[in-house]
Amino acid sequence: MANTIWTTALLVAFTAVLPAQHEPGRFRPKDPDNNPVTAKKVELGRFLFESPLLSRNRKIACSTCHDPAEAFADGLTESRGIFETEVGRNSPTLWGIALHPGFLGELPKPARRPRGRPKRAPLLSLEERCLTPIENPIEMGNSMGQVIRTLKAVDGLRQRFDEAFGKRGAGINGDRIGKAIAAFLRTAEVPRSPYRSFVEGDIDALSDAELRGLQVFRSRGKCAACHTGNYLSDGRIHLVTPIDGLRAKRQTRKQRDRLRDLVERRADEVRHERKRRPDPLTPDKARKGQSLEDVLGANPQERPGGYGTGGISIQARGAQTPTLWDITNTAPYFRDGSVTDLETCVRQHVDEMQSAGSRQMSGCAPSILENPILAQIPKRLRPTYGSVTKIPKPAELNEDEVSDLIAFLGSLSPRKQTRR
Repeated sequence: MANTIWTTALLVAFTAVLPAQHEPGRFRPKDPDNNPVTAKKVELGRFLFESPLLSRNRKIACSTCHDPAEAFADGLTESRGIFETEVGRNSPTLWGIALHPGFLGELPKPARRPRGRPKRAPLLSLEERCLTPIENPIEMGNSMGQVIRTLKAVDGLRQRFDEAFGKRGAGINGDRIGKAIAAFLRTAEVPRSPYRSFVEGDIDALSDAELRGLQVFRSRGKCAACHTGNYLSDGRIHLVTPIDGLRAKRQTRKQRDRLRDLVERRADEVRHERKRRPDPLTPDKARKGQSLEDVLGANPQERPGGYGTGGISIQARGAQTPTLWDITNTAPYFRDGSVTDLETCVRQHVDEMQSAGSRQMSGCAPSILENPILAQIPKRLRPTYGSVTKIPKPAELNEDEVSDLIAFLGSLSPRKQTRR
């Protein structure tokens, strides 16, 4: 009886801090007025998400690095774009992406910009964000104009766009491409996991160890300072100096410069490749009249594949707080994909945050920084979110608390079915 009362109190205390405006559809926010989700639009968005026609060389699609069968990630240490160019980070999952605070208007306005720091780009909608990898030179390396010309050369696709949006004659354009993909991603709700059931009112969904882990997550672990809300992320970009020995890549000026130069060389490689080869996507008489099956192949397993996500070097610009949904199925961890084991990931991150918080208190190191390299990133690809000014410092966790915390994180993924 006492345990039931304690569990109920914990549930009430926790759900009270979640955004109330999404009730009762807590994990499926209201569709934007200018892009209501319909079955035909979702079907079109799924096709575009899986289509290599969006990339310049027809070798990668959105789904090659955000594979729905792989928890909307790709399992690689570092994803790759066109011409097998590494993009500087591993793919984040897209589960629940419509819940991202930046797409819901829940991020606070940034503080007054100090003199000399670059001006922030305006917040993007989910529809706009879906288009940025297409034009990123080290991801899909294409232009919206070229994508539209390519799609128009496919028989029946213009009609499919008109049917999805309920207006004849408008055909294919960039706005509709972004809206269709966004409509599909809005159906990628967070997994039906024990923790989701718990938040939705099933107080028996979590085990005792998972309940204790939730308490650590919210209190001594300080995890909820950044991993908060329905998306389990504050949506902000942080740059925390890692401690010696924890990461292979230390955030020193010299290394950041090296990473920046690497990105520039990769971009030069892409530009050189474009000049050396004729554009493979220019519509011509031979391509007119092709069906979708002709272009993509009747067997989905034989369609072109590849890798790519993330954009301009994450290590050089800080890291946005990732969601924790389905975390047991989205390894490797950290933005550089340096850790494949969840327990190691938790222990390292707790140690890192303890060290960063201690140095912050002693004044030995900056806490969360705005990176000067930001000014060299194309405007549309710059970070768009503010950042807190104080690092949450976890308490010294004992082995039982770490074990419980890892158990709770496991509840963010669906239970594995055991065979009888």
